[in-house]
Amino acid sequence: MALQNATILLIGRAPLVRQTLLQTGYQILWAESGARAMRQLQEEAIDLLVLDDELPDVSASEFLAYVRGYPTTRELPVMLLRGCFSVQDALDFRARGVTEYVTKPVAPSQLLLAIEAVLAKRKTSLVDATVVELGPFVIDMTARQLVRGGGPRGVVEPIGVRGVDLPDPERRSGGIL
Repeated sequence: MALQNATILLIGRAPLVRQTLLQTGYQILWAESGARAMRQLQEEAIDLLVLDDELPDVSASEFLAYVRGYPTTRELPVMLLRGCFSVQDALDFRARGVTEYVTKPVAPSQLLLAIEAVLAKRKTSLVDATVVELGPFVIDMTARQLVRGGGPRGVVEPIGVRGVDLPDPERRSGGIL
């Protein structure tokens, strides 16, 4: 994934952030509500979620729980935009799976630097990914499962595959999968 080819889903009513992102080379998708964002997560391949904590229909914590609750979005980086953060807020949101947080209002240059840093880290961490999506299929190396329909609202159905043994992540042989 080239950084400029990344797809960013902006969730919430942050017009200045949206305007800034639309002027970049990234593909920008926008959802004003958590419900719309959940649908887009099912339909699109997203590289980064930029989540405004002021959603009209769901709290940022509830949305994070949704995102982290599914194999296909569990490792998706999430940048949280919020009016202010206490040290405890920052710790709580990190524990809930926020990759990066930015205090609003944010300067466009600061926002873009934070996004570039998160995407660069994601690019290097994809080499060690434990969940791989292939069309309607998801390979979860940690759970040692091949599932179909693992989207956030899809039904997870383990698939019996004869003759295929997923490698044990604890035993790395150095071979290629």
